[in-house]
Amino acid sequence: MTLPTILFGFISAILVGSGFHLWRGGSFGKLILYLIVSIVGFWLSQLIAMLLQLKFLSIGALEFGINIVGSIGLLFLTYLLTNNPEETETKSKRRGK
Repeated sequence: MTLPTILFGFISAILVGSGFHLWRGGSFGKLILYLIVSIVGFWLSQLIAMLLQLKFLSIGALEFGINIVGSIGLLFLTYLLTNNPEETETKSKRRGK
């Protein structure tokens, strides 16, 4: 895998993590967590796709479609595990909902 491919992968994963944070919101700590989780999910799914020889929306050496799905899947799992329902209720009460 070439350096431009690796950079493209990291930039894509960071964009996915940033978009997820923009959609779900949260603190600066959550942004850092989402970025790290997105990068891990992206490259972990690349490894799995290479080992199982899966193909979906390939861009060069990247299995881009599988990587995006893996990144988003791990982000949702992280969101479910780190979401605090009491914090959500408190915010709703402050807004008057």
